[in-house]
Amino acid sequence: MDKKNTTHEELDNWLSDIKNIMKPEHVEKPPVKKERRKIPPSDRPKAVKRTALQSQNKPLIKPPSPEELRRLRRPKNPHAPKKGSRIFVEPIKTTEDVRKIAVSLKSSPRNHLLFILGINNSLRAGDLLGLKVRDVSRLHAGQTTRIKTGKGKKIRQDILVVNNTVYNSLRNFLGILKPSEDDFLFKSKKGRNQPITIQAVNNYIKKWTKAADVKGNYGAHTLRKTWGYIQYKQFSASLEDISLRFSHANVLFTRRYLGLNDTESNKTLITNEIG
Repeated sequence: MDKKNTTHEELDNWLSDIKNIMKPEHVEKPPVKKERRKIPPSDRPKAVKRTALQSQNKPLIKPPSPEELRRLRRPKNPHAPKKGSRIFVEPIKTTEDVRKIAVSLKSSPRNHLLFILGINNSLRAGDLLGLKVRDVSRLHAGQTTRIKTGKGKKIRQDILVVNNTVYNSLRNFLGILKPSEDDFLFKSKKGRNQPITIQAVNNYIKKWTKAADVKGNYGAHTLRKTWGYIQYKQFSASLEDISLRFSHANVLFTRRYLGLNDTESNKTLITNEIG
């Protein structure tokens, strides 16, 4: 601006413009930081981690299947053992009870052979279920054969005994049912060629003893326990020999396994008179 040619009026206008520009409302103010209120840890809400399922609005708990629902609705057995407790499976202690059960099974050759073969041998029920017809079909009374028993690293050779009682039951079984050599000896009705299960044997023995009115708690181990108990009590076999056939670590374990308590031992010692 040329000061010589500038009038007073123009100068006043120029000064007013400068004043308007320098007013506070035209000056940009720095942003004011808001102070955050500090919340004590006790008042803070707990953080909830959201999973992938929650983000997809899917339920975390899988709904029970129809089988699980039926099991949950099933009434509890009042005689069922408490969780963690053990149930002692007993042997059949008298030959009279053995005969009652054997007679009741005459109409079923397979079940009769299972019972007779089990109580005349020291083998587990699971070892008997692995037998095939070809393993025993050519055996005669008084013969024995070696079979593989056990599982995993504990597989060993054990003896299967065929005495007169077993032989007669076996001949009756082969003559009536006429199974193939490759069939399992105790073949299940389910599937093409599958043996019955241990649970089935367990249920069978409970059913047989109940039908014969034999009191006690019985299961799959009852078969070999009956063999050991009657061998010891009736035929005076030594516990050392029975323990060896059972493949037990010591005789004390065999005593507990057969349910031989001190009361029974005392009765035997009292009745044995000397002099």
